Amino acid sequence: MVKNAVGEMVEEEWLRTGQLRPYLVLDAAIVMPNHFHAVIVFVDSEEGTAAMPLR
Repeated sequence: MVKNAVGEMVEEEWLRTGQLRPYLVLDAAIVMPNHFHAVIVFVDSEEGTAAMPLR
C-alpha cells in the first residue's frame, strides 16, 4: 500500500503525539486504507502525573 496525503498526515500526527505528550510511549502503529491501529503505553512523567484512568 502507498499512503496518500491523508495517510501521511496521520503518520506525522502519530509521531508528533509522542513529542507533545511525555506521559505516552508510542509502540506499534499502522495506517490502514480507512483507519489506524496503534498501541500506546501511559507512563508516569517526571512531574509525577500518573497514567490516565479509564472512564
